[in-house]
Amino acid sequence: MDQEQLLQKALPLLGGRENVSRTAVRSDDLYITVKDAGVVDLETLGTLEGVEKTEYSRNRIALRQKEESLPKEGPDMAKKKLNYSKVAENIIANVGGKENISSVRHCITRVRFRLKDEGKADDSIVKDLEGVISVVHGGGEYMVVIGDAVADVYEAVCNQLGMAGGVAEEGKDQQDKTNPALKLLNTVVASIGPCLNLICAGGIVKGLLSLLEMSSMVPAGTGMHTLIMAIGCTVSFAQIGVVLAMYLKSRDEELKGIALPAFLSGIFGVTEPAIYGVTLPRIKMFVLSCIGGAVCGAFISLTGTTMYQFTGLGVFAILGLLSPETPKVVMAILCAVVPFAFSFLAGFVLYKEEIVSEDASDQGKTIRGRAEIEAPVAGQIVPLSEVPDETFSGGMLGHGFAVEPTEGKVYAPFDGVCEMMFDTLHAMGLRSDQGVALLIHVGLETVSLNGKPFTAHVKSGDRITRGQLLLEFDMDAIRVAGCSLITPVLVTNEGETGSVTVEEDRLIVGA
Repeated sequence: MDQEQLLQKALPLLGGRENVSRTAVRSDDLYITVKDAGVVDLETLGTLEGVEKTEYSRNRIALRQKEESLPKEGPDMAKKKLNYSKVAENIIANVGGKENISSVRHCITRVRFRLKDEGKADDSIVKDLEGVISVVHGGGEYMVVIGDAVADVYEAVCNQLGMAGGVAEEGKDQQDKTNPALKLLNTVVASIGPCLNLICAGGIVKGLLSLLEMSSMVPAGTGMHTLIMAIGCTVSFAQIGVVLAMYLKSRDEELKGIALPAFLSGIFGVTEPAIYGVTLPRIKMFVLSCIGGAVCGAFISLTGTTMYQFTGLGVFAILGLLSPETPKVVMAILCAVVPFAFSFLAGFVLYKEEIVSEDASDQGKTIRGRAEIEAPVAGQIVPLSEVPDETFSGGMLGHGFAVEPTEGKVYAPFDGVCEMMFDTLHAMGLRSDQGVALLIHVGLETVSLNGKPFTAHVKSGDRITRGQLLLEFDMDAIRVAGCSLITPVLVTNEGETGSVTVEEDRLIVGA
């Protein structure tokens, strides 16, 4: 039988449908949160057909099905059937409709709406929607707690709202009324936007060159003058050489999907996607591209090539190296080929993919015995029930404890993998080599700080070692921003690990 059929059989023993506040499926378990545990017949629940065992903790009951009674599709069938588009549609309809939504974003567990009128949102209905765990208000946001599927639901919400990046676009009627000249200006500004950083950088280099020339420190026509001019105009060839090498050598489909468009735009001097999307996150490759730029400048200086005028960035810069009287086409082309070839060859030889070994991945999926997990943050242990956020205090995302920090540092509590470091650095998901999935959420509502008080020392996919410093946070800055420092530490795969209990400053997971 599937989980819905099991729930229907269990309802009379749970005090009826009206006593059930929410349900969730994890692994082989059906989790049921009840309003009044006093009317639940736990003993009889354990004798239901297909039920292997029952567990009870803080108004939440877990029913584990016998393997032979599970549906053929497997224990994750309910999750696979979740229609994200339908979930998004239901949420939008019950928070006041599309016209009531100003913007939307998401954090590690919640889709966060800014509503024009929160009074139009019906909490009682939204809480009971399929795929929704709870509703939380705070910081001027209406937060719908989704859990693991938050990114998928957020994407579906944005698609239905017609929002780019969670910000509403102008309505058609309003766009039609826009002055044609203003629309043209907006188009030009939007097309220049992606190039602004690069243009500014080139302008700074050329402004510096003008000052050096005026002060006679770097006379026009000298090798140094040519070298600085080259750095300002032709560095993109070194950048795209490294990017192409990474594209050809990598087996990471996500990286390849970013690298190829970045390479193509870099040909025309727009290297922002290459820098910020490909090389800078892999700092050694970025340094290599800078060395390639220096090689380019050295080549131009040694060959006495002159830039006669500024003709643009990327491939267009080659035209500026051609003399109107005696153009040396081959030499101008070599000024692009030399840094490209150097960076490509060096990148192809030196680039190594950071891959988590299959052994480590397999270990992360296997639960082996009893695990003891110490608090990853120094401070006073606080029962989860005392956390002033019902998403955590109600055990909706898992069980564990919270810490009131006395030091702004998070350390690895075990050997394993950092499965996810959230973009705003306020939360991370870890998995131990024994298979325990741990969520560490530094402070409450700290997602709104956009990572400013945090310094991460690991990234998603990194191996971690017990005692390793993972994250630092500025406690004073978080307090000044009006956010709580209390840090929930939760085991999020209790259905796989077995029971989670707290003993002093550690979590005891499994048998």
